[in-house]
Amino acid sequence: PIYSIMALDDNSVIRVAGLVKATLNKGQSYLFQCPMGTLIESSGAAVMNTSARLDAPGGCGDGAYNPIPPIISLGSEYVIVRGEGNLIAEQTTVVATEPNTEVSVQFFDDNGVQQGPPLKFIIAQAGQFQTFGHGYINGGYNSSNNTGKYSSSRIVTTKNVLVFSGTGGVSVGGGCEVDIATLVPIASCAGSRRVETYKFTDYTDLKLPYFGYILTKSSDQINLTTQGTGTTYNNQNIESVPGIATRKQLGTTGLFLVKFTDANINFPNVITISSASRLTVSMVQQSSAFSMSNFISRFAEKAVQPSIDLTDCTAAKLTADPLSSGPYQWYLNGELITGATQNFYVATVSGNYTVSSMLECGMSAQSLPSIISLCNIDRSIEKTVDIPLPELGDMVNFTLTAKNLGAGNAIGVSVNDLLPSGYTYESSIASSGVYNSSTGVWSIGVMNSNAVATLSIKAKVATTGVHINNAEITGTQPDVNPGNDKSSASTSTTEGTVTLISVGSSDRSVCVGTSIDEIVYLIGGGASGAGITGLPAGLSASPYDPITKQIKITGTATAATAASGATYTVTTTGG
Repeated sequence: PIYSIMALDDNSVIRVAGLVKATLNKGQSYLFQCPMGTLIESSGAAVMNTSARLDAPGGCGDGAYNPIPPIISLGSEYVIVRGEGNLIAEQTTVVATEPNTEVSVQFFDDNGVQQGPPLKFIIAQAGQFQTFGHGYINGGYNSSNNTGKYSSSRIVTTKNVLVFSGTGGVSVGGGCEVDIATLVPIASCAGSRRVETYKFTDYTDLKLPYFGYILTKSSDQINLTTQGTGTTYNNQNIESVPGIATRKQLGTTGLFLVKFTDANINFPNVITISSASRLTVSMVQQSSAFSMSNFISRFAEKAVQPSIDLTDCTAAKLTADPLSSGPYQWYLNGELITGATQNFYVATVSGNYTVSSMLECGMSAQSLPSIISLCNIDRSIEKTVDIPLPELGDMVNFTLTAKNLGAGNAIGVSVNDLLPSGYTYESSIASSGVYNSSTGVWSIGVMNSNAVATLSIKAKVATTGVHINNAEITGTQPDVNPGNDKSSASTSTTEGTVTLISVGSSDRSVCVGTSIDEIVYLIGGGASGAGITGLPAGLSASPYDPITKQIKITGTATAATAASGATYTVTTTGG
C-alpha cells in the first residue's frame, strides 16, 4: 500500500520499521510504501492515511483511501456489517499491535442470530495480520439473491488491534467498486452521542444509494433528525420510522444493531443521529459505479492535552486539565510511566508526554502529546572534506560529525546539508538516521547525552571554482551553545593554474633531536608531481601522493640551522 504521514509539529522525525526516514516541519508530508503491519512512529503529533491506486483486484480504475488511527485509539472489540459486495470485496483484516494476540470472530445473520462456531486464531507477532470473509451467507454465494447483505461479524481480541474492512459495489452490478473502512472499536469511551453527515453524491452532486447501521449497548432511544426535501424528521425515534426494524441483539453479546437505508429516511441531504448514550455509527454507499464507506462516530475519547510549565532547563511540570478527574496515568513516548498517577508530572527527560484521566464512561484514551523540549542539550556539527583541491571530475568525501555535548537527551535532531551546484551527489553512508540527497536533510532523531553520529557524503566535482558546502544542525529544543551549530568545508578547483596551500603553518621551530610536527601541502590545478629541496639535516619529504594530492615534510632535526632559520622550496611538475 501507499501511505502518507503529515506532521503537526516542526522537527518531527518519522521512523518506519524502526529506521529514521524523514524530518518534517508542520504541514509537510512524507509519502512512502511499506508492507502492511509496519510500525510507523513520529516524534511529534501527526496524521496518517493510506490509499491504493486501483480499488479492486484486477483494477477498476478508481482509488481507495482511508485514515490510519494511532495505536492509542484502538480497541479489542469490533463489529462489521456486510454489504452487497462480492466475496473478494467483503473481507476484513485484523492487524496485531502486540505479539500472541488471540482473535475470536462470531458470525450473525441479518436477524442477529449467531451462525456456527466462532472463527479463532492467534496472531503471533506485532504487525502480522489475518484476513477473513465477514458476515454470514446461508449456502452458496449468489450475486443476485444470496449476498449475505446486512449479516455481521463481531471481532473480540485479547489485545488491542487495528481492523480494516472492505465493501464493494452491488453484486448485481459486478461488485467491482471497492472501498475500505477503518473500524471504530466498541468501547466504553468510544462512539458518539451525536453524529452528523451529508448524503453520498457522485461527481455531479446526484445522490447515491447507501445504508447505515448503528451499534449500541444501551436501551436509550436513538433519535433521527434530517434536512432536505419532502418528509423530514426532528428527533424522532429512528425505530419508529416506517421500514426501519427495531434493534436486534447480536446473539447474546449485549450489542444491539439498528439498520436503515437512504430510502427508509426519505433521501435526506443531512442526517443527524443522537442518543443519551454513545453510539457507533457507520454509513456504507454501494452501487454499480461507486463504493464509499466509513465510520462517522469517534474513536475512544482522549483526555485533554496537558499544560506545560517550563521552569528551567532541567525540568518541566505537566498538569492535567483542571476539569478532569483522577485517577490519572502519565506516559512518555507512549510508554506507561510507573507510579505517575497524580494530576501533574515533573518531566526531566525530553520527549512526548501524554496523560489519561477518568471520564464518565471510564478511563480515557491518552491525550494528544505535549512535547517537552528541555534546554539542557548542546547540539554540534563538524564538517571536513578529504580533498580540498580536487580536479574537475574528481570524487570528494565530506564527513559530518554530529554530537550532543549536553547533559540531557536531544530530540528531533536533524542536519541540513544540501550539496551546492558545484557537486554531483554520488552516495552517502549514515551511522544513524537517513540522508535525503534531494532535500539535503539528514534525519537523526534522538541523541542521548554524549551521543555521536556520522555521515559521509560522496560527491563528484562538477564545475571549477571555489565551492562552499555548509551544514547546520537543528532540533526541537533550545541549544545552550548555538555557536557550534554550523560548520562548512570547501574545495577549490582551478584548471590550468597550480594551487599550493599548506594545512596549518608551514613553519616549524624545534630543538635538535626532536621530531617535527609534519608539514602538509595540498597541490591542485592538475599538477602531476611535487618535490621539496633545501630542507635542514634530518628532515625529508614524502613522495607526492596523487590520490590525496599531498606532500609531507617529516623527520628529526640532527643539526642546528642559522638563527634566521632555513628556507625550503616546494616545486610542482605538470599542470
